[in-house]
This record gives sequence, C-alpha cells and structure tokens, in this order.
Amino acid sequence: MIDMFDPVEPRAVLDRISAAAQSGVPLTLVVAGQLHGDRKTRELFLALALSTPRTVRQTAVSWRGLVSAVEAAAGVTVLVDLVVDASAWRTLQQFPLSLGSNAFMRGRVTRAGRGRVAAPEFVSACLALWQKTGFLEPAELHRLALVYARGEDALLVSTEPALADGAPPGGVGSSGDTPRPEEPGSRASGSLRAVLLAAREGRHEQASEAAAAMYAQVARDLGRLAPETLLWMEVCAEVARMAMDPVRSCAGWLAVARARLERGEPCDAAEVEACVDRAHHQWQRIGSTAALVRLAPQMIELRRLVPGQRSGSLADIQRRTERVRRLDVLSVRPSSNPESAILRLSF
Repeated sequence: MIDMFDPVEPRAVLDRISAAAQSGVPLTLVVAGQLHGDRKTRELFLALALSTPRTVRQTAVSWRGLVSAVEAAAGVTVLVDLVVDASAWRTLQQFPLSLGSNAFMRGRVTRAGRGRVAAPEFVSACLALWQKTGFLEPAELHRLALVYARGEDALLVSTEPALADGAPPGGVGSSGDTPRPEEPGSRASGSLRAVLLAAREGRHEQASEAAAAMYAQVARDLGRLAPETLLWMEVCAEVARMAMDPVRSCAGWLAVARARLERGEPCDAAEVEACVDRAHHQWQRIGSTAALVRLAPQMIELRRLVPGQRSGSLADIQRRTERVRRLDVLSVRPSSNPESAILRLSF
C-alpha cells in the first residue's frame, strides 16, 4: 500500500505509484481529496497540497496520468473518497471514473458545496474497519463503509476489471455506446443511492418504505442471514436514524446485531460491536419512557454478550433503566379528591 500525505510534486507522485505498480505484486491505492475538471477538455485532475482551481494543470496529478502509472500492476484495488467541482461533476455524469482495465475500484464522489467542509468519511470508515478486522475483501469493505459514510449529492463508484473478452468495466456515469444488462449488484447500489438521497432530502417515509421493500426482496431471494440482507437491515436502521426515530433505529441495529451473531460472527467482531454501539447510542436518545424501558432488556442482553471497547456501557444501560423506572413510580395518579395534585414525571 502506498501512503502519501499532502504530496506537492505531481511527477514524484506518479513516479512512486509507477514504481510500486512495476513491483509485480497487487497494488492498493486509497485516494482521498479534491478532483477538478478542465472545462474545455473535460480532463480530470487530482489536487495536491499546493493546487488551486486555476493551477491544476501545473500542480495537480492528471487522472489520465494515474491510469498510465498503474497499468503495469498485477492488479489494482482502489478506494476513493473524492470531492469534485462543478466541471468534474458534469464529466462524471457522462463518463465512468476508472483507473484502467485491471482496476477494481470502490468508493464515493461528492459534489463540493459552498461554505461546507467535506470530510473523507468513506475512507475513514474503510481504514477503521481494516484496523479492527485486519483485512476485508474490497467489496465487503465498501458495503460496510457506505452504511456509515454520508454526504449530500454523493455518487457511488463501482468498477470492475475488464473481462477476458475485452468487455469494458462498469462505473459511475455512462456505460458507453453498447448497453449492458444491469447486474444485481448494480441495481442494489442504485437502490441504496436512491434511498439515502431520499432520506437526506427529508423524504423519510419514502426512504423507509423503499429500504424495507429492498430488505424484504433480498431476504426472500437470498435468505435472511445473507450479507446483502444484513446490508439492507443496516440501511433501514440508518434511515430511521436520519428520520430522527431513535426507537425504530435502535430496534433495527439490535436486529442486525442478533442476525450477525446468529450467522456465527464472534462477539468481538468489528461489525457486531458497531451494531450494538449504534443501538446503544440510539437507545440513549429515546424520549419515550415506555419505549426506553421496553428495549432495555434487549440492550442489556446484547451488551452482556458484546461489551464493546468502552467500559461501563452495560452499567450505563442498567443505571438509566432503573432511574427511569423509579421516576415512573413517582407518577401520581388522579385521586377521588378533586383538589389533589396530579404530577406526571417523564424522562
């Protein structure tokens, strides 16, 4: 893996990548940054530390140069998290983002917004998952990272190495002059993008219905414990969170955690811990006493199995549940005395 933070010289970047590509071993690139487009030529440039929109031709790495640099590699896995300007965004609506015929690419591309600082949430999630699990296959890594990476107007990047007969890889944008049948994975990615976009735009009911429909379809076709089914369970829980519905989101993450444990994943697996942590976070945001108490036994059961990385999580649930129950007992019901005070404490 090549690590270069805040590089300055385009030629040095390309030379280092090219040298690694010629080593004869598979190459992994994690690319996070800004992508600029030339309005006249539609050429794409990856900004470096000293790049500005007006100087990209001199100070940035051309995407075409990156393609040339990795073409000698035995195989290339690329994870991208890019913020693009308006010109590059228009280009990507028409042409796929690819690093050549031997590249396996996954990630997201987000349109730049005025006054908004973009964070590389996708590659940060990928690196965190790698750190916790040691290694995940790129497709699985992409699937998990996208559940936690957000961003307005995001395009998902998904390209495969060319087939032996020379068929072009798929990707973001146009598929070329000859249309190809859409594969199930492509349909799932498109549906995921549509669901998350609807949720971000505030169309929460539509997003929830679409996510639930996809979950039901995938569970019926592949089985309730299939990886794709778990993905859509996670999407349903995340959509509920975006809709400010902590009760439904908490229940959803608890269901995902139980499903992962049922399919044999260990209690200390990163994905299992993440599900229980998210359920715990949503449970803490529940304002309804009845709902909080109703979900408490499930939270306690799973926290005993999956304590997570933070000490005291189980004690926090037990302490909060007991406090809420005590407050509920203090509620004073109406008596026969019309002058008696009616006190209802809610948590």
